[in-house]
Amino acid sequence: MFSGSADPAEEKKGEDKAEPIVLSKEAQEKVEKAYVVETVELTEEEVAVMKAVSKGDYSALEQDWDTFQVKASVPGDGDDDDDDDDEDDDDEDEDEEEKEEDEEVEDEE
Repeated sequence: MFSGSADPAEEKKGEDKAEPIVLSKEAQEKVEKAYVVETVELTEEEVAVMKAVSKGDYSALEQDWDTFQVKASVPGDGDDDDDDDDEDDDDEDEDEEEKEEDEEVEDEE
């Protein structure tokens, strides 16, 4: 902070005059609650799954996953890998066209 004075003691006097920041009640409450972790009670089903998982039994989760997969799948959607193959074919066609153009340029020279 440069106040135009060469005396550091005078600069400190100016810093002491700064007013403290006063927070509203709402802001103070938010600050006090900022690091408070809310605890959530698990359901009986969740507790049972957690116990099973801690023992290495993932069957309940696998069953949920299988149910989700069936609901999420769209019949007749096809395999997305086929689309990748089509893109590869297009790239090969472009490469062949470029080779033909290069050969034509060489023939003209």
